[in-house]
Amino acid sequence: MNTIRFFANRCEFVPCDDDSVGSIFLQDATTREYLSLSRRLEGARGPVEIERDDQQWVSRNGVANCVVSRNALAITVPPESLFELGVGQWEISYVLSKEEFKLLVSAIMNIFADTSTVLRIVDA
Repeated sequence: MNTIRFFANRCEFVPCDDDSVGSIFLQDATTREYLSLSRRLEGARGPVEIERDDQQWVSRNGVANCVVSRNALAITVPPESLFELGVGQWEISYVLSKEEFKLLVSAIMNIFADTSTVLRIVDA
């Protein structure tokens, strides 16, 4: 299974915006490689949407596994997303303050609530 690895020096976490969408955006500003996760959180909750490479690769099949720590995020997508995304796993490292990590955890918890994603948070 192909794995994308990068250091994210641009990190944005929105637990819930004005449109009731939770989102996470992690990018290596040098290579422009990025991963975006988002989901509608109110009303008819939508599927978890994964996007990479300037919307060239998008899947709405969710995430199988997600491990979050103070310095890294690891994501595995279900087999049905491999064709849509061209990759099966991400390993993204970053440096976050305590407050930023709390925002990331809050956004992750909102996005993956009521889904079949196996979620593990370490170093909380």
